[in-house]
Amino acid sequence: MLDRPQPRPRTAKAARQRAYRKRQRDGTIAVSVEIGAATLALLLRLGWLAERESGDHHRIGAAILALLRAAR
Repeated sequence: MLDRPQPRPRTAKAARQRAYRKRQRDGTIAVSVEIGAATLALLLRLGWLAERESGDHHRIGAAILALLRAAR
């Protein structure tokens, strides 16, 4: 039997690179935005974000994106 080399485990750096390349192919970009308490409260009050999701950065981003898409 041939001994095949074991595949290297995927690293966080490699995952970021794959995500970056996918965004390039899709024509999208990633941005970092500071959200204050007033903005977070507005998302909650308008129903774009549930209270239980208010600490989840991914959910907050998704709520902002949904709000912007609805504003078109």
